[in-house]
Amino acid sequence: FAAAETVRSLLPVLDSFEIALKNTNENERFVEGMKMIYAKLYSALEAQGLRHINAQGEKFDPYRHEVLMKEDSEKPEGVILEEFQKGYMLNDKVLRFSKVKVSGK
Repeated sequence: FAAAETVRSLLPVLDSFEIALKNTNENERFVEGMKMIYAKLYSALEAQGLRHINAQGEKFDPYRHEVLMKEDSEKPEGVILEEFQKGYMLNDKVLRFSKVKVSGK
């Protein structure tokens, strides 16, 4: 029962998915619906303490980022050039590291 409030907060998102999946033949409305569902889901997770780890243009931090690639760049060494997968924190704990490409020499 510890997760009951979290699950309850996600039920409207589940409802929205069901409605959207009934309208798959109207492409523009479907895409708009998916964007709204994403926003609703992210908002519900934010209310539980989830937050995105900033990456693009930031200095590499091994406690928040995982380097997948290194590329020569005019930017200073260790600057994140691209984010391949978003990282997330729950309150102050890293749930998933951001997967990134950093500048190198």
